[in-house]
Amino acid sequence: MAQYELVGIAVSVLGVIVAARAFSYKKHANDELRKQNQELYRQEKRAAVATQLAPYNNILFEVKKQTEPSVKALSSTARDALNKILILFDKYGASHDGRPPRHICHNICELIYLAFKGQLVWQKALNLVWRFQMLRYAAEDLELEKREMREVRKRACKEVFDFESWHLKNPNENLENRLKESATFVLLLEELRARIPEDARRQFLDEGVAVVNEYRRVFQEHSCVLEDGYKRLRDGWEKNKHEEFSLGEASRLGRHYAECMSKLEVLNGISSISLGEAPTIRRPGIAVEQLVCDGALLYMIQVYDDWGSGLRVEVGV
Repeated sequence: MAQYELVGIAVSVLGVIVAARAFSYKKHANDELRKQNQELYRQEKRAAVATQLAPYNNILFEVKKQTEPSVKALSSTARDALNKILILFDKYGASHDGRPPRHICHNICELIYLAFKGQLVWQKALNLVWRFQMLRYAAEDLELEKREMREVRKRACKEVFDFESWHLKNPNENLENRLKESATFVLLLEELRARIPEDARRQFLDEGVAVVNEYRRVFQEHSCVLEDGYKRLRDGWEKNKHEEFSLGEASRLGRHYAECMSKLEVLNGISSISLGEAPTIRRPGIAVEQLVCDGALLYMIQVYDDWGSGLRVEVGV
């Protein structure tokens, strides 16, 4: 091959290399420019979102500050009322094997709370209120279970309640149905019913309703504050639907805003409807179930700040 031909090939190869490098540099420059533009867009959007949603952050802060004293007062009152109901179970119930009835009642109250806990920060209040009401008649669903109590006891020894995993797998599941079908719940409720003599249940129920009414009187003093806070959050939420950026654009603010709004609605629903029905339901036949259910609702209110957090628990029969 002639020397000039070799020179021509070398020049061609060099040209290809130079062109490839130029293309690579240009592509890298374009990529960097695109990244800069994307970052600039994100910064501008964050600034725009922050500016538009700042009033909602202020509303949330003001509502929390406004309702905090009322929430604390109701939590404290609910704790006192729950303790009084637990004492009533000891007063009217017989102790066996050194296990006071109040311990059984507290165990059931905790289980009921944990079954609902994951939904208390987002579920509609009326949905929860209706399901709470169904628990008052749980004993009627246990009649079939009582025929096979030996088998129930065997199942209870192996049961593990993992409410957190169940909730994460299906947040919409009504976990109280799992609870009512569990051997542990059947045994605990049956044992508690057996402790309260039938001829004492009317007086037992009357004293329990009086305790619930003590809580409701305190609730009436704070209900306007809670309702006003909820309405402010709800009105802000509805207004935001017509704006360019939704509260969901700021995930942390949106989550806290929605949770605070839902918790206030549920707290109002439990206090005004679920516990408000206590004076009207005077059936001694379900006295134990009624006061257990009311106790569970008071348990929920006393741990208001804990709603929606970790759900794991170990429970023994």
